Amino acid sequence: MIEITDDIYIERRTSCTRDEAAAKLLGWLSGSVRNNTLHVAENGTISLDQLPTAHSLDGPLLDYLVGLRGVAQRDMFEVAGIDGGVFIHEKAEAVARLDEMIDKAVDLLSKIDCEIAKGASSTLIIDRQTTAELGVDHIMLDSLDQWARERLNICILPTYSVIEKAPVPEQRQSAEIKPREDSLHDDLDHGSRDGHHTSTSLTGKILETRAQPSAVEKPWEEVDPRDSLAVQPWYTPARYFARQLVRETPMLLTDRDALVKKIAQALTVLGINKRGGKKPFSPDTIKKALSKVCLG
Repeated sequence: MIEITDDIYIERRTSCTRDEAAAKLLGWLSGSVRNNTLHVAENGTISLDQLPTAHSLDGPLLDYLVGLRGVAQRDMFEVAGIDGGVFIHEKAEAVARLDEMIDKAVDLLSKIDCEIAKGASSTLIIDRQTTAELGVDHIMLDSLDQWARERLNICILPTYSVIEKAPVPEQRQSAEIKPREDSLHDDLDHGSRDGHHTSTSLTGKILETRAQPSAVEKPWEEVDPRDSLAVQPWYTPARYFARQLVRETPMLLTDRDALVKKIAQALTVLGINKRGGKKPFSPDTIKKALSKVCLG
């Protein structure tokens, strides 16, 4: 996230390297406003939380991830010799997460290479001028975005649409689903005790949104013009929370299992459950709402 005290850089390039393309598909190097100053640790690495707004990727993506894994592994061994217990478990999880990222990066790089190998029939278009100037293949961003949407259901560029002023709907008297605000904090505490990951920042924003007057009282009920027809009424809020969660944590774009679990929690906070209104939606059911939906 860009802070108001950060030195910013405006990204205006229209193409990127294959490694930067894979990084973008992982949710990094995103947006036009980037952080121009990155903190480099004593071991020479840049932390993962800085990558979403980093201005570029210096060197191969896999080398960077393998380097981070080495640092995490050394931390694990150091803790094992001192404290052990819960601390070694946390460090081991950090290594495991990097292993998952490396696997995803290898898969994405392979997919990009296979697409480029199609030559003239490839959706990915090579920026000939920049490639000739720098001596490294550069892929046009608009073609990367098109390919990622069609092949991976991932957006790397923003989508703009003309929004017409809609008439103010008449006040409806019918009953509507209300979030269980009185038990929200109990639910979050219970989730923490059970060891589940609860999207506390998102649920907090749900209550904050409801408390503040705005043009849209319930933004989760607004249909995104990019979306296909919502077969079920709950598809629209599920898609809304998916985009909010991905905006907060870009890595969720490539971890659908974790994403749908957090969406289920957000829907439960709103009181949106299965027919009968008691049991929450299962993650597999929520995946249906995200089918062919752009979350960028």
